[in-house]
Amino acid sequence: METLIEILQKIENKPINTTNIIRKIPYLAEEIENERIKKIVTPKLPIIEEEVKKLLSQIKDCENIQKAHDYFDLLQRTVEALEGLAYKEKIDLSDSLWKFIKDFDRIDDKESRNYLFKEIKTGNYYL
Repeated sequence: METLIEILQKIENKPINTTNIIRKIPYLAEEIENERIKKIVTPKLPIIEEEVKKLLSQIKDCENIQKAHDYFDLLQRTVEALEGLAYKEKIDLSDSLWKFIKDFDRIDDKESRNYLFKEIKTGNYYL
């Protein structure tokens, strides 16, 4: 079985500097992993968007912010996950998901939660 260096030498049609290859391997592996993640995650983004809309609807149905606490916690974890996908994994998000990330970026702050709760309850917030 050929080594990676031998295969690359055939592709390049010249001797390969192994030092350069060793430096490139982690980046190539990361690129392959990123593509794999994109293929898995991208088809699920519309489902995530619908689930966020459902959570917003459930918040709207809550009598007070205390009863919406768990929903806001779920939204906070969702924002964190989407930020990781967008910034770290370079996955393209819909305009609605970008709006959600921007609007809920400070959801860990009590004042932000209060403001968003009021906006959702009055129907002034939507994706």
